[in-house]
Amino acid sequence: MNTRRFELDRTRLGLSLKPLKLAAIAALAVATTAMGGGCTGGSRPATSVAEKRSMPTSAAAAAVVERAQHFRSSASGTKFPTLLPMPGRGPAVAPTVAVSEAIGAKISGAIVRADFTKGSRRAEVASPAHADGAREVQHVSSGARITVGLHGASNADAEYASGYVVYRGALTAGGDLVHRPSRHGFEDYFLFDKKPSVAHVEYDLSLPPVVAGLRLTRGVLELLNARGTPLFHVAPPFLVDAVGNTTKASLSVAGCAVDQSSQPPWGRVVRAS
Repeated sequence: MNTRRFELDRTRLGLSLKPLKLAAIAALAVATTAMGGGCTGGSRPATSVAEKRSMPTSAAAAAVVERAQHFRSSASGTKFPTLLPMPGRGPAVAPTVAVSEAIGAKISGAIVRADFTKGSRRAEVASPAHADGAREVQHVSSGARITVGLHGASNADAEYASGYVVYRGALTAGGDLVHRPSRHGFEDYFLFDKKPSVAHVEYDLSLPPVVAGLRLTRGVLELLNARGTPLFHVAPPFLVDAVGNTTKASLSVAGCAVDQSSQPPWGRVVRAS
C-alpha cells in the first residue's frame, strides 16, 4: 500500500495570528462517495478477536463535547455547516459540530466502532483506541478501504460521549479531538483552547491498489478509481473562532501527484504516484 499525507495548513489560509490567540475549532470531514460503487480490489474490514465492550460515557469527554458545541458559525458565505437562525445571535449562525448519528460505541482491542440504529450505510469506520492509531474507512459497496492516521498525535485514550469519540490532548502540539463517526465516514473537530505550537494538522493516508489517483479541486480531495470515479472524498476544511468568525482552510497533498484540473475526471488518466 502507498502512503500519502494531506494536511490542513493554517499558515497558508490567510489567517493572521491574532484570531489564533482565541479559542478555536477546526473541522475536516472524510466520507465515501455514493457514486463510487462497482469497483473491485478492495480489502476486507479490520476485525478483532478481542471481546467487545460497550464504552461508558466519560464525564471528561462530555465536557469537551460541550465546549466544542458552544462554537457557532456566523459566516454567511460558508456552505458547511448549514446556517440556521438562532435567537439573539444575529441573522444566521450554526452549530459547528454536527449532531452525531451514533447511539453508542463498542471497543474491541485497539478498535472502536460506533453503534447506529438500523439503516443503510455507505461506509464502515473503525476508529483507534488511542489517538496515534489509524482509522480505517471501508467503502461498503466496493470493499475499498483507506487508512487514515493523525500525524503528530499523542497516545490519548478514546473516550465516549453523546455519540462522539473524544481524544483529550490528541495533538502533541496542543488540542483535543472530537471524532464524529457516521454512516458515510467521519468528521474530525480539533478544539484549541489557545494558539497551538504548530499551525497545521497533518494526516497520513494509506491507499489500496484500487485507488488509482487523487484529485484536488475547489478544496475537495477525491480518491478515484481507474475509471475516474470518486470512491472517497474529503470535504473543504474550515476554522471557527470563539466569536463565530469562520475561515476557509486549504487542503494540500504532499508525497504524490495530484490532479488539480477543474475538468471532470472521467475519460482521462488518473495517477497516485
